[in-house]
Amino acid sequence: MATEADFARIGNYARILNPQQNIDRSRATRTVPLQVLCLGYSRTGTLSMHRVLSLLGYPNPYHFSSMLDNVLECDLWMQALRAKFYGLGPTGHDDGDGVPIHEDKKFWDALLGHVSAVTDSPANLFGEDLVRLYPEAKVVLVDRSVDSWFESWMAFCDNAYDPFIGLLGNLDPEFLGRITGVGSCITSITAGFAGNKDEARVRSKKAYRHHYRDVREFVPKERLLEFRLQEGWGRCVSFWGGRCR
Repeated sequence: MATEADFARIGNYARILNPQQNIDRSRATRTVPLQVLCLGYSRTGTLSMHRVLSLLGYPNPYHFSSMLDNVLECDLWMQALRAKFYGLGPTGHDDGDGVPIHEDKKFWDALLGHVSAVTDSPANLFGEDLVRLYPEAKVVLVDRSVDSWFESWMAFCDNAYDPFIGLLGNLDPEFLGRITGVGSCITSITAGFAGNKDEARVRSKKAYRHHYRDVREFVPKERLLEFRLQEGWGRCVSFWGGRCR
C-alpha cells in the first residue's frame, strides 16, 4: 500500500504500489455527474490540476495515473483509442448499435461513471466526444507557451520512446504491459502520430497548436475557461463554483 512518504517521493504515481482494484468497468454505470473536463495537453500542469480538483471535493478526478489502481481500465482506453484514431475495434458499448464506442455515452458512463472530473491523457484526446455527450460539464483549457511546453514534453519523450519501456511491458504483460501499451499509444498521438523521438521532435509543436485550436472551436465559449497556472487558482475555483455540487 502506498504511504504518504511514497506520494511525497513520486507523486500520484505512488498509486502503482496500491493493491489492484480489479474492477471490470465495462458493465458499470454512472454514479456521479461528470462536471469538469480539463482538456489541456500533458505537461501543462495536469497533475497539479488533479490535486486541486481533489482538494475541492470532486469525486475521483481522473488522470493518467488513476489507471494504476485498476489496470483493467487500460483495455477500455485502448479500445477507445483504436476506434477514434485508427478506425479499429468494436462499435457500440454492449448493444451492437453501430456507434463507434468513443461516441457512445454508455461506454463513457461505464469507464468514467465514478469520475466527476478529468485531466491529462488519455481523456484529453477525447475532448470533442466528452463535450458533446456531457453538455453540463464545464471545460478548462490550461495553456502553456508552446516553446516551454515543448522543452518539457521532449524531456518526457526521451523516456517514453526508450525501447526499454517496451521490454518491461513484454516481461509483465498483465500489469506493466497494459500501462505501457496505453502510454505508448497516447504519446504517439499527442506527438502527432510520431513513431520515435526524432519524429516527435518534428511533429509535436504542430500537434499541440492543432489541439488547442480544435478545443477552442468545438467548446461553446460560455463553457470554456482558458487558464495559465501562474494566474493562481482563483478564476478556476470561481468558474467551477467552488466545489462539487
